[in-house]
Amino acid sequence: MRIPQTGDVLTNANPTGLTFANRSHAPVTKDNTFHMGYQGNATWSGNNFTISAQGTKNYWFLRDSSRVSYCVVPCNGGGDAYVISTNYGGCEYDTLLNRQYNLLAFLHVMRGGDRKPFRYTMAQGWERVANRRSIHISKRHSGQGMKWSYSCIVRSGEKPKVYTTFLYFNGSYMVMDKDPGTTPYGEGDDAG
Repeated sequence: MRIPQTGDVLTNANPTGLTFANRSHAPVTKDNTFHMGYQGNATWSGNNFTISAQGTKNYWFLRDSSRVSYCVVPCNGGGDAYVISTNYGGCEYDTLLNRQYNLLAFLHVMRGGDRKPFRYTMAQGWERVANRRSIHISKRHSGQGMKWSYSCIVRSGEKPKVYTTFLYFNGSYMVMDKDPGTTPYGEGDDAG
């Protein structure tokens, strides 16, 4: 398990050849969401994180949508898994757990014209285990570079463990800044 540090290098989060992720799982939500997960392979070598379409499927790319997009990661063993979503500018990133099926869902929650996060209703059996906010890293680097969410999931225990951070890249795929996304909204942040 590894969380990127400043100076680490990641490759393109959505390389050619990623496949549409399996959708045969328990329903995640009841409204306002789109399944937008793609699968591939990810490996760490030194301070380089390489993403490709080849190899064991342990990586999910979560494409953003006009409201709320999601992908589902099975957690019945299989080693570490990774989820990356891109294009953050104040959006939220939620993690849901389904204990019955040992599944995690990751949701990229866009903000509407009123600057408030879109709302969704969880389907039966799911609980929100984390809510992260990209507002702070987005404000620090407003209008510049790329902001991604990065999650590493340790799937070897009875209950999966998730480690998440937001990353900032300026003109390359080298990590220049990071933020855990756990700071509460401040005045003027237009929290939902």
